[in-house]
Amino acid sequence: MARRGRAGDLPAMYTTSLYTGWVRDGAPAYGADRPAAGEFPAGGVLRDLECAPTGDAPAIVARYTALRAWLLGRAGDGLAPHARRAAAAHLAAMPSDWPEREPLARLVDRGAPWDPAALRLVADRAEVAGHLHGAYAALYAAYMEARRRGSLRMAGDLATAMGDLLRGRGGEWADDADRWTRRGRRLRRLSDAAPPGPS
Repeated sequence: MARRGRAGDLPAMYTTSLYTGWVRDGAPAYGADRPAAGEFPAGGVLRDLECAPTGDAPAIVARYTALRAWLLGRAGDGLAPHARRAAAAHLAAMPSDWPEREPLARLVDRGAPWDPAALRLVADRAEVAGHLHGAYAALYAAYMEARRRGSLRMAGDLATAMGDLLRGRGGEWADDADRWTRRGRRLRRLSDAAPPGPS
């Protein structure tokens, strides 16, 4: 039976309001499901903690604090330096062989270039671990950055990946899965129709 993460891990998550101001295109920016009115913005973090074994809590916290630091940095938020310090502390506490440690550290480093492959790796590892809200969060962050940069093909691939993730949950997630899949197809068509850039 899955157990709640240690109580000592939860206060860090109350600072992890990852997605305030990041809802776009009608998509829920809090996690894989539509939040209830007034729900805490990092509710997906807490649901991953609730559904995972206690030993998974440090990885969940490290992943979300790193994503928060990256998003705040991209938004130019004044809290970004504090968020980077918090994320660095959580990452430093993880084992050196944790697969997400290096890609997340690159995201937190404000001098590092944007690395969509890092976010995809984070999403894949989170999904394998059963941290589905964390996987969705990484894919959604990558999708938003790809849209911001006008990378239609990449955004389409990420939308399709979100559709596949939600489809695996079945039931009530089917509509959201179909919506992301349709969006992925539409973005790839737009990418294919776009004139080539200058050589």
